[in-house]
Order: sequence, then structure tokens, then C-alpha cells
Amino acid sequence: MDMGRIRILPPHIANRIAAGEVVERPASIVKELLENAIDAGADAITVELEDGGRSLIRVRDNGCGIAFEDIALTIERHATSKIQDEAGLDAISTLGFRGEALPSIGAVSFLTIQSRVQDAVSGGFVSIRFGRDKKHGPVGCAQGTIVSVEDLFLELPGRRRFLKSNQTELGHISMVMRRLAAAYPYIAMELRHEGRRLFECQKRDGAMRLEPLAGEALCAGFLSISSSIPGGYEIEMYLGLPEHAAANARSFHFFLNGRPIRDAMLWKAVTEAYKGLLMKNFFPAGGLFLQCDPSLVDVNVHPGKHEVRFAEPDKVYRMVYHAAQNALKGVSQISFPCRTAFAPQAALSSEPASLSLEWGVNHVVEEPKQGDWGKVLQQLDAGYAPVGAETGAPRLELEPSFQIIGQIWHSYIMVEMGSQLLIVDQHAAHEAVVFQRLQQAMEGKTWRLQPLLLPLIIELGLNQMAVLHEVQPLLQELGVILEPFGPFQAKVTALPDWLSQRANAANLLQDILRLLTEGREASQRRMLYDRIASMACEDAVQAGQPLTLEEMQSLMMDVLKIGATHCPHGRPIFFQMSRQELERLLGRR
Repeated sequence: MDMGRIRILPPHIANRIAAGEVVERPASIVKELLENAIDAGADAITVELEDGGRSLIRVRDNGCGIAFEDIALTIERHATSKIQDEAGLDAISTLGFRGEALPSIGAVSFLTIQSRVQDAVSGGFVSIRFGRDKKHGPVGCAQGTIVSVEDLFLELPGRRRFLKSNQTELGHISMVMRRLAAAYPYIAMELRHEGRRLFECQKRDGAMRLEPLAGEALCAGFLSISSSIPGGYEIEMYLGLPEHAAANARSFHFFLNGRPIRDAMLWKAVTEAYKGLLMKNFFPAGGLFLQCDPSLVDVNVHPGKHEVRFAEPDKVYRMVYHAAQNALKGVSQISFPCRTAFAPQAALSSEPASLSLEWGVNHVVEEPKQGDWGKVLQQLDAGYAPVGAETGAPRLELEPSFQIIGQIWHSYIMVEMGSQLLIVDQHAAHEAVVFQRLQQAMEGKTWRLQPLLLPLIIELGLNQMAVLHEVQPLLQELGVILEPFGPFQAKVTALPDWLSQRANAANLLQDILRLLTEGREASQRRMLYDRIASMACEDAVQAGQPLTLEEMQSLMMDVLKIGATHCPHGRPIFFQMSRQELERLLGRR
């Protein structure tokens, strides 16, 4: 691939470029160097790191290389071979084009570039140390380019101090490589840190191009869509089934002409196509690869090149939405597995008592301290369990005895309780009961440990693998026994009984691991609460399911014993009407 001669851009063109500070952290350097290697036509790229990228970042590629007479220009500002005039700026077809990445990197590190083109006897090198001491000369090297960045921010201690731990920086670098590996599946990529291989991706095709981001198992279940419309737009899309939905929006990836992007319009088109198929607070997994004429999109609107502007946004939206919607037509709405027989459960307490239930009171949950996992589990819910009478809120006094009148529409239970008539939502009521049991099992460790005959292998990200040893004791408290297994996998040898019986145990474990390794304690608590609530919703009896008299009685006993008024998602469990209110409505008072 011949990129042409390197030239300094004229000021009137350079000034039109949305140029930002390139070097924020090691990952931003890796991104720029990988993009240059891809633009050079490389089909094999290796990234070597030391000290999380602080001491060394070295990127090797087998691309077309840089001519000896041009290599000295690579460290000059706005020197590029990728655009030559204003017309080129309006139709950018390469990942890099600004000509400022290498000089910016050379200003904050010791930068060395070695390169040789195919027909040259020898190559050339150029080096610069923190913006000074420029050197240039011949060197022997293989075809392609080797860029070495050493001592990042060494002479800028203020900026070096803001770098995070090695594992955090490696996580950012890994994500950069994984996104570009998905965008360019015909390129083999490898990431090594201090001699240890962290990531390797060989050439792939089809849905497996997303394997670096989604894992092999998930990619195997993707729906594949290819579509095109007049005007030069083509899409390749891979959609996860509703049962593979993720707990956050980071599991769907967008690419435009090989460039990873973020775009609210494309995200809306995809999520609208999934409307009615996903639970609240769950998001689709998959990827969208859009190809179009470079003149139909402006990639020069954001310094980091993450955002773009389409010339015909409505046209693109309709194309993506209809393609995804048509692919999902054969997918039924999520139906959570429910028990065919709603077996009566033993009462939580054998002592009958009058229960005080409060309506809609949200009490303040104390913020857990770092590492206080028991409190994270213990105080998951705000406003679910009964609160103390000291709040002074009005209370509904319920009798310990009740009579089941019957079930209406196979969804609601009519209950006579003293002078009150209750209409109980059977799904919300059972959801509250199951949630309470799951929460108590996790808090009080009342579960039984179930050794697995065949170990469960789950896919993990680099960040999760990096801290797996730290969260193993916490997982053991929950009854999950696992250990590292391969570079990006964990082997689960035992599970608690509340988890081992679930068909989606692997997905639940991945969600729990993500909660432990991402976000602050408060968000972990909220997300874990949502995860347990979703599990309760899956297990609960559904609306429209006939119940026997014994099943209805058992459910009411359980609801009264736990003292719940709302399901974990906030819906009221029952509506109550007094005899006096009913008589007033019927004109008897």
C-alpha cells in the first residue's frame, strides 16, 4: 500500500483540522501508532509494553514502510502523506490524517522510529527526546516500521502522576487493540507486557470478527445481517439474542469505515429495533459495521475522532433500524422461565402476628465503606423492606388471618382480610418473596455449596482477569469457587445452590464479576440489586398462570411473613379497599 510522499500541510489546511492533544495516556499512543500501521497496509502488528506503557511502548508492523528521505519529516507537525489538499480533508479514507500524533508523542517521551520500504537496501531512523535532540540516519531493519516510545512523561512529573495503575492502563490499551482487531479482522494482532502475552488475535471473518470484544461463545449466537441501499451505504450487523442482553450499554460496538465510533443516532436505531424484547435496564450486545463514501461523513468533528457527522443522518437511521428490526422479527419477546407447578413454600416464620406494612416509604441507605461487602448485600434495597414505625408514616394494619376469595384473569388474587379487600398481583407478590429469599441466602450464607461435575468455563475481560485474585475471597463468600484458566478465562468448580440450578449461570457470573471490578461501591450496590431483582423476576410465577387454592394461600402467607408492599422493581403488590369505602362506592353509606 503506497501512502505517497510525506509533506507539511499548508497552514490553511492544518487550521481546518480538529486537532486535540493526542497524548493523554499510554492507550492514546497505542491507538495512534496502531492506526498508522493499519493505514500502512500491515497485516501483522505486535505491541510490546513495559511498566504498563510508562517505560516502553513498541509497535512493530509489516506495512509499506517510510522512505529514508521522508522519515525525518514524521516528527514535524502537520506532516502527513494521507491528505494533500482541502479535497482530501473533505473525503478522509484513512484512520490517521492530522500529522500531529508523532510530534506530540516526541514532545513527552523519547521517541524512535525505524522503517524500511520494500525495495530499499537499508532503512532509516529518526529520534527525538522530549522535543529536542533530533537525530536522523540510516539503519538496518526489516520491511515495515518499528516505533518505540520510552520514558513517557518522565520530564513531566505532573502528568506522569495522573497515570493509573499498570492494570488500569493495560485495560485501556487492551480495549483499544480489541476494537481495532474487530474493525480489521484480516490483521493479526498481538499484545505483550514484559514478555507475557496478554492478547492475541488471528485473522477471522463473519461474526467471529467481534470475538475480541464479545468472546467466542456469544459471537456464535449472533444474528448476522448484511444490507445496502442506493447512495453508497453498506452495513454488516451482528445482533445478540434477547437472552444475551447485557447489564450496560458497552456491549454494542459501532464502526464506520473501519473506525470505532460513538454515535447516539446509531445507538437509538439499534435500541428502537429491540423495543419490546429487552427488560428495563438491559441492553443489546453485538456490533454494527457501516461502510459509506468518505464524502458522506465528516470524521473531523472531534479531536479524538470518536464522533462523526453524517451528511444524511435520517437515511442512515432508517437503514440501520429497518435492517435490525427485520432481523429480529422472528425473535419472540423475552419470556422468563416460570415454574409449571407453584409448590407451596414453608412459611418463613411459624408464629402468627399482626404485621405493619408501610406504603412507598424510601429510607436512606448508609453508604458502605470500601470492601464492606456484607453491608453492600445487606442494604441493597431502598424502600423494599418494612421500615420502622418511628417515621410516623401512615400504616396499614393487616390481620394474621385471611380468606382467599379466588383468582381473576389468572393474574390477580382476591383476598378478604378482616374489613379489608385486597387485590394481589400474583407476579409482583411472588417476585418480592423470591427476592427476599435470594437476598437472605446471599447475606446469611444459607445456601449449600454444589461442586460441579464438569467445571464451568467463563470468558473474562482483561480488567476482570487482572483483579480476579482480589475478588476471589468475595466470590467465595457468595459460594462461587473459581480460579484462572487460560489467559482470558476462569474455571468455576463449585456454585451455591441458588445459582447452580440456573441455565444462564455463566452470564450471571460474568455480570457479578463485572459489578465487582467496575464502578464505585454505590453503583455496585445498585447494579447488584438490579441483578438479584431480575433473577427474582425470572423465577416468579407469571401473570396469566392459573393457581390452585393451596398455591394462593401459600403465596399470601409468604407475603405477610416478609412484610413486603412492593416488588423489587417498585410496583405495588396489592391494592386494598375497606368495607366502608366499598359501601360508599355502592351507595350504601
